[in-house]
Amino acid sequence: MPKVVDHEQMRADLVEQSSALFAQQGFAALTMRGIAQALSVSTGTLYHYFPNKEALFEAVVDRAMAADTAGTEALMALPVDERLPLLLAYVDAHQERFLQRWILMTEALRKDDSGEVRQRLAAASAQYAMGVSLLLGLEAPTGGERFLALVNGMLLRSQVGTQVSFVDEEPTFRRLLST
Repeated sequence: MPKVVDHEQMRADLVEQSSALFAQQGFAALTMRGIAQALSVSTGTLYHYFPNKEALFEAVVDRAMAADTAGTEALMALPVDERLPLLLAYVDAHQERFLQRWILMTEALRKDDSGEVRQRLAAASAQYAMGVSLLLGLEAPTGGERFLALVNGMLLRSQVGTQVSFVDEEPTFRRLLST
């Protein structure tokens, strides 16, 4: 009897497992063969779900965005003034994940010969900026871009030994986002 495969679940599992690989090893260091080997699947299986590494990376980015935006509906039900502290607490609680994602995206951009990754990350960045603008009641997209720039700057500061607390910096965020 042939094995019954839930293709949607298999694709989701490959994306989830690949996400960790991209974060650990970087975009440029991985090949489809290496990814398949690390995930204990054949290269044929991997190519069945993703035509190339860029498509797999795009699915990883989409999955990350979906995870980040999953809780926004509950936040949108709150008054705008109450959303910033909750968003900053979320970023605080997931600093390592955001930092790994930032490092991965920066490294992927440096190694993107085709431009496909750059286009996908630019689109994702624009979606994040629009989403943050909407969530925080800021002018779109510049308010969201400013918020993301502050977050990325603070994440970078954390890498040079500065203790970073997004929640403690709420007054700074409010001041800089209101200008």
